[in-house]
Amino acid sequence: MTRIRDLSPRERTLAAKAAALQAVVVPALKVFGFGKVKTMVSALAPLRKTGPQGEEAVARAREAARVVHGVARRSLPRATCVPRSLILWALLRRIGIESRIRFGAKAAGKGIEAHAWVEVGGEPVGEAAGMRGEFPPLEGRE
Repeated sequence: MTRIRDLSPRERTLAAKAAALQAVVVPALKVFGFGKVKTMVSALAPLRKTGPQGEEAVARAREAARVVHGVARRSLPRATCVPRSLILWALLRRIGIESRIRFGAKAAGKGIEAHAWVEVGGEPVGEAAGMRGEFPPLEGRE
C-alpha cells in the first residue's frame, strides 16, 4: 500500500474500514479467541447477497488484500496473519465476495510454524506465490 493520498476513493474506504476493524479484532482475539471473534465479525459483516463474481471478484479481493496488508503494517495494534485474515474476510463479505479463512502449518526446527490466509474461489489472495506449498492447508474447521 502506498500513501493514503495515493489511494483511490474505494481503497481509502477499505483502508478506513480495515483500520477500524483492526483496532477491535486484534485485542478481541486475545480475550475471546478465534471462534468467538469470527462469529462476532460475521454478525457485523453479513455476506451481501450480490457482489462481484468470477475474475472481478478475484481482482477486488486482491485489491482489498493489498489495502488490508498495508493497514496491518502501519496501524496499531499490529495485525499478524490471523487478525489480518479475519479483517479481509469481513471486508470481502461486506462487498459480496465469498471467501474462506484457511490455516496451514509446517515443521520448523523442534516446533511448527503456522499461517492464516484468505481464499477466494479456492485461490489465496494477497499471498506470495507458493505459499500453499510452504504451509500445507490444515483440513477441518475453518
